[in-house]
Amino acid sequence: MIIRNKEGKLIHISQKDYLNEKDFYHALWKYKYNIQMSKTEKESKVLEYLKGKIFSN
Repeated sequence: MIIRNKEGKLIHISQKDYLNEKDFYHALWKYKYNIQMSKTEKESKVLEYLKGKIFSN
């Protein structure tokens, strides 16, 4: 999959490089939005982001 990262550059990310879907999506969020979530805060951070309350970490 080719995506644009936070700076707008094209990067290649492959789901085959990750053990499970959860790890893949964590990496995808890190590349696209520069958001790295710990296990305790990930749910609330995602909800805040989707509601438009936060735009960067």
